[in-house]
Amino acid sequence: APAPDTITITGVVTAALPTQSTVPVRATAASGLPVTLAGSGACVVEASMVRTLAPGTCTITATAMGNGGSLLPATRAVTVPVG
Repeated sequence: APAPDTITITGVVTAALPTQSTVPVRATAASGLPVTLAGSGACVVEASMVRTLAPGTCTITATAMGNGGSLLPATRAVTVPVG
């Protein structure tokens, strides 16, 4: 049966990030398939960098699309306070 891929997110701390800061982030899939990153809430992700916008909560979501066979799509999210 197909199983979801495993995603690891690195470079983001779980302690509060300062407002108006930029922090590197990286996501990899155990399968080696491409992973896309997105930021929401108090941050955006641009070119593997998290940019905080305002005090609040930043959610970084990594998604791997699977391979259409033995690996299902997978998503992993990390939430970090900002401010």
